[in-house]
Amino acid sequence: MDISKLEESAYIPDWRDNQDEQEPIEIVLQPLTGGQRVRCMATRIDGKGETQIEPDLEKACTYGIKTIKNLSADGMPITTGNQLLQCTAPDIDMLIREVGMEIIIRNKRPDLKN
Repeated sequence: MDISKLEESAYIPDWRDNQDEQEPIEIVLQPLTGGQRVRCMATRIDGKGETQIEPDLEKACTYGIKTIKNLSADGMPITTGNQLLQCTAPDIDMLIREVGMEIIIRNKRPDLKN
């Protein structure tokens, strides 16, 4: 059986009306490996004792961001997922959530019929 692989792709976030900027933030996303996809899904037990599966957006950004262009904090470039996660800007968590969800969505397993 021959299977197709995901490819790198560019993503322009909506965060802070980024698309309207002259030089918008561009994040190059890389496909997650099968093992990384598994690690990006966290399990927890809810109040009813049932297992819930939720995306781990921090891990998604760590694994899924190849490079970041046109983003800096206090004049220091932010070019990696780890640098993004360490940034202390007040609303950076919104960018992390947006990008993390985009990585999860782009790496979602296709609906297999057989």
